[in-house]
Amino acid sequence: MKTELFDFELPEDLIARYPADRRSDSRMLRLDRKTGEVSHHLFRELPDLLSPGDLVVGNDTRVFPARIYAEREGGGQSELLLLEQVSEPEGLPENLRGAPGECWRVLARGAKRLSPGKSIKAPGASVTALARDDDKVILRIAPEGGKSVLAWAEKVGEIPLPPYMNRRPEKMDLARYQTVFADEPGSVAAPTAGLHFDDEVIANLRGKDIGFETLRLHVGWGTFAPIRGDDIHQHHLDEERYEISPELTEKVRQTKGADGARVVAVGTTVTRSLETAFASEPPVLSGRSRLYITPGYRFRAIDALITNFHLPRTSLLVLVSAFAGREHVLEA
Repeated sequence: MKTELFDFELPEDLIARYPADRRSDSRMLRLDRKTGEVSHHLFRELPDLLSPGDLVVGNDTRVFPARIYAEREGGGQSELLLLEQVSEPEGLPENLRGAPGECWRVLARGAKRLSPGKSIKAPGASVTALARDDDKVILRIAPEGGKSVLAWAEKVGEIPLPPYMNRRPEKMDLARYQTVFADEPGSVAAPTAGLHFDDEVIANLRGKDIGFETLRLHVGWGTFAPIRGDDIHQHHLDEERYEISPELTEKVRQTKGADGARVVAVGTTVTRSLETAFASEPPVLSGRSRLYITPGYRFRAIDALITNFHLPRTSLLVLVSAFAGREHVLEA
């Protein structure tokens, strides 16, 4: 399927650089995927658009300050984006094995110059390059005082806002670029469909006998990667870790078995987590997903989807098109 079918003109001035003052005052477009009918609302109206017995599922991952500014050995700034903790690479020279610290897969500006053994000057930590990993690098990071890398990043890092926002992060982003139900840190990007929920919306859902539960998928930087090939099937997703509780699994089963009740996924990360899990019987409650959903995919777990608008030529737009129909989505 040609990638150009998922292209459209997106004027820069239509991309919001800042959130609404109140989360649930965000505008919401409702699309009926069967008829293509569209209606316009505010997000706080969501409880009125769902039905008792429906189950809304969010992603409770927390974004951590994953962007670190450092200096390469010999001079020159290096910008590091911490992606995930990994095991020590095999086959390292003896002088690089078993040292204190944590091994992390990192996107690094100037990574080609980071040969194994090279040091990087980072605030409050010893950082050494261990190995190349495609377009990424494996670093050993040993924060001062024996801190974990996540705790260190909270002190010296910067929240990595999406490239399309085209601005540096500000103090308010520490709170506003998180969902109100964010819990465990591990993402380098927010599950943005969940940013519009506030405590009042969640309380109103539950007050109408609409369930609200969470799972966890730590969002990687690859979520922003455009499809570069001419055919969407030439694209591949990076693996992302997900975790679903047995209790949520049972609630999904109960909802799917109830007449007229729907499982409502909050975003593409929840969609991919649930669809990955329920592709097997019994469902696989934790693991790594690289599920790439394209038109023709048969959805097993979700019945409705809350999502943001997406950039052209991205896997996110392809997923939404697979769910609601490409023509409906592009017209909306």
